[in-house]
Amino acid sequence: MAHVASRIEQYLDQRQVNYEVLIHPPVSSLMQAAQSLAIPEDHIIRAVVLKADDQFTIAVLPLGRMLDFSALTQVTGRKFEPVPVAMVTDIFPDCEAGMVPPLGSLYQLDTYCDSSVQQMQQVVFEAGSRRAFIRVKGRDFAALIDRNCFLAMSRAQHELGDIRLDEQSSSLRDFVPVHDIKHSISQLYSLPPAPPLLQRLQDYTLTATRDKTQLIELLMNAAPLSAQLQRMAMPPFAFSDIECSVGSLDEAIDVLGVDLCVALAQGLLVWDTLTVPADGPLGKTSLERQARISAQIAYRLIRCCRGIVDIDAATSAQMALMHKVGYLVLAQLFAPEYFLFNRIVQANPDIPMSVIEKNLLAYGQAQTLMQMGHVEVGAWFLHYWGFPDVLQQVSEHHQDAEYDGPYQHYVHLLILVDHLLQDSGRGDAGNKQLPQKSLSLLGLNEKSLDDFKRNVLHPVLVQQ
Repeated sequence: MAHVASRIEQYLDQRQVNYEVLIHPPVSSLMQAAQSLAIPEDHIIRAVVLKADDQFTIAVLPLGRMLDFSALTQVTGRKFEPVPVAMVTDIFPDCEAGMVPPLGSLYQLDTYCDSSVQQMQQVVFEAGSRRAFIRVKGRDFAALIDRNCFLAMSRAQHELGDIRLDEQSSSLRDFVPVHDIKHSISQLYSLPPAPPLLQRLQDYTLTATRDKTQLIELLMNAAPLSAQLQRMAMPPFAFSDIECSVGSLDEAIDVLGVDLCVALAQGLLVWDTLTVPADGPLGKTSLERQARISAQIAYRLIRCCRGIVDIDAATSAQMALMHKVGYLVLAQLFAPEYFLFNRIVQANPDIPMSVIEKNLLAYGQAQTLMQMGHVEVGAWFLHYWGFPDVLQQVSEHHQDAEYDGPYQHYVHLLILVDHLLQDSGRGDAGNKQLPQKSLSLLGLNEKSLDDFKRNVLHPVLVQQ
């Protein structure tokens, strides 16, 4: 079968296991696949590649449960770390990149399976491709696993809503692995390099004359990026009230303008390069949607600002598109902690993200950055990738409502954008009070802001 890994197909046939292949559209996460087929979350299992003592192991658990590293270490006597899927693709040669089947013995890997799997009536798991699941009876799957490999090594995701978030609580430690601090520091240098196209676009912004022909030449071989720019030139991400159909990069540049097109292209390259889980409030789907809305709001809010001459509309949109980049960096460097961070935010919608972040970064591998939040991490990354100082400074200070340093108009524009999204139930600003200093600096008042909400913000959000 084209959608089932050959080893899995042969193994199930040899064991005379009755199974069903469920075809679904290509997706980037198990959750998205489950939703496309209307399969309950408690029917799906996932496999995680772990490493201890230079040996790879697979841990299998239900999709809705969290791996308890503390329990796993206590039972096995081994200290495990998750391994990025990109690093172990060669272990599963008959599977698509990123697919980790839950049958480790087929790939000469030890397998630990959570004991809760034994209670499942049906088991659905990845078939080795991004287009298919395999469904078997629970007892049939359990028979494929050595009974000595079933361990109590997970906790239900809903328990994250009961965790105390304070400096004395050690509850979060159970969900993150124990790391060698030297290895933790070395990971800071494992970020991907800036794409060559980004450097060329940065050089292009420094030229005295920036015309459309030069820009088209730069982007002509970047088809995915060009397609994104075309979509951003049309509703729901249009940067003006003019509705139009855009069918080419040339037309997108005409609608957006050269400066805005370059600014957005650089921001989109960041999103396309860094690896972020797809699901949850801090998943790529949610964060990228929020970032694109932020860019649109920032670009259009400038029109309402009175007497502000030191602020550029394209730069503002670019900043808004990238001011959450610190989350992307944390996801890239600290996948276990970020996975937990995402799940805790999902389980505790009434607790500000900043509070959860502060507590979570005190544990696991991310403790090397515990004095830095995502804002400072984002600023560091922008410097690392060669973005100008103005973007670095604004990224670092965009949550400081009292900021009065360089680029203060940009900072307070983003503070106001975050407030507008928070006020509409889509942001993470934390403080729900109207930032009066930001209003004053931008030449706005409560009436003009209400007019903006009614005439611009609400129509934009309705289209999303």
